[in-house]
Amino acid sequence: MRYPRGMTLLTLLLACAGAPAPEPQPAAAASTAAQQAPPPPTSLADGVVIWLAPGTHHDSKVELVCMGDAPYRERFDLSQGRVGFPGVPEGADCTVYFKGGAPAQFAPVRRGQVLRCNIVGTTATCEDST
Repeated sequence: MRYPRGMTLLTLLLACAGAPAPEPQPAAAASTAAQQAPPPPTSLADGVVIWLAPGTHHDSKVELVCMGDAPYRERFDLSQGRVGFPGVPEGADCTVYFKGGAPAQFAPVRRGQVLRCNIVGTTATCEDST
């Protein structure tokens, strides 16, 4: 059932009973799994930078997952067509996942790379520009 904007069933029942409405609760904090992206870097010695090609209107989030002795997994929002992942473990084998549209991924990704990526359908192609 749909209620008027900002109204809940409890608020409507209290209004009908003549009781005061409860105080609104603050919005829940954003999930740590989808953090806000840091200012978009152009390179990271200890991480990876992903750039999306101009005109690529595909995704809103990018996730980097690395396997190895020190597993790594971070997801950030794209900002100005790029995103940086600091603290990527040395020597880890990583895969970048593009989220928010048709699923696309690219591997291998390594610490210190600056990748320029293009996504067509579900295929991501990336070139190292370091």
